Amino acid sequence: MIQFWLIVAAMLAAALLCMIVPLLGRCSREEDMTVARAEGGGVVLAAIFRTEMAELERQAAADPPDAQHGNARRELERRFVDEIGVQPVSTTVRAGSVAQRAGTAALLLALLPSAALVLYMRLGDPLAAAVQTDTTAGPDDRHAATQGSLDAMVGRLAARLRQQPDDPAGWTMLARSYAVLERPDDAAAAYRHALGLTPRDPQLLADYADAQASANGGDLTGAPLESIEAALALDPVNPKALALAGSAAFEARDYPRAIRYWRRLEQVPGVSAEIVDQARTNVAEARRLQSGAPTQQSGTAASALASSAVQGTAATAPATLVIRVRLSPELAARVRPGDVVFVYARATNGPRMPLAVQRLHANQLPATVRLDDSMAMAPNLRLSDFDAVTVEARVSASDSAQPGADDWVGTSGPLTGERRDVELTIGDVLR
Repeated sequence: MIQFWLIVAAMLAAALLCMIVPLLGRCSREEDMTVARAEGGGVVLAAIFRTEMAELERQAAADPPDAQHGNARRELERRFVDEIGVQPVSTTVRAGSVAQRAGTAALLLALLPSAALVLYMRLGDPLAAAVQTDTTAGPDDRHAATQGSLDAMVGRLAARLRQQPDDPAGWTMLARSYAVLERPDDAAAAYRHALGLTPRDPQLLADYADAQASANGGDLTGAPLESIEAALALDPVNPKALALAGSAAFEARDYPRAIRYWRRLEQVPGVSAEIVDQARTNVAEARRLQSGAPTQQSGTAASALASSAVQGTAATAPATLVIRVRLSPELAARVRPGDVVFVYARATNGPRMPLAVQRLHANQLPATVRLDDSMAMAPNLRLSDFDAVTVEARVSASDSAQPGADDWVGTSGPLTGERRDVELTIGDVLR
């Protein structure tokens, strides 16, 4: 990090020298010409004065001096003094110009470094530079930096959107970031901003419904259901909207309607095999309940289906990572069903900030998680921008996005080239 700031200081010093040295080195050409003309005029006046004075002296030598000769001599001297009196003006001009140029140089010296620093703090990424250049950081520090960078990035994105609110992609990115950080109220507010700019986006409506329900303790009735219906009116085969609609009907004990939504979800082209299997399981459970048989599953599976359906047909995208996540036998015996699991990808050789993040719960594992460019946490940090990425999964003992002691983690090796899937076991304790 020190090396980075030394380079910045050297570049600023070079830029200042390129501007200030020519400014202070000499007068401008116009000023030089003005002074030269003034000095040349003084030489001519002195020559004229000497010539006329010599003529008066010659006349006085030929004729006896009288009062007229004295008057003529005094008049010549007075006229010379009056005309040569303009000569000091050139010195005044030179002194004023030097003071003006010195003031300009001082202003540049004060403003240029300040302006450069302000622009870097607004447009650059100081935290990413600090993390990337810290070669002494250990594994625990790198885990903390990853999530710390995520928190800092979300804060900067929120600040930028307050200054530039007409950015639907930015609001969507902010909403998804808040969802990952388990801030459903903030996520719902960000989705509202995005929908205010793009109101006919079915995926945004489905995501908004999910955030509304999360902020309301998982209840899909009321406003969330209205958003789901609006999404399906725009796109009848939107996977997440269908999954949420089935879950809402299931919670309302409208089992025939839940079955219809989940059967439609099974038929959506391109959905993953995992979603299809879960939809079929939910249909079977709804049919048992419809027939009056005792329940064999809670609403958790239906909620898990809605969460996984957000990825739609992303499995075929070239920048998609497919991660099969499971718990080690030791951890499976100790973990709580509601413990939060973060699965994220970051560049193997690059910024520590996550490129894509998904959040789920321990009772959903084992699970297949997909990460793609649509989940980018920053516009210039996408999975497709890096040749090698590393995937990590972490069970949070404190349900916090910030890593802490006794968290459990699993890490892949670098994924490069055509290798875009990985088996990941969470079983190492983060100390």
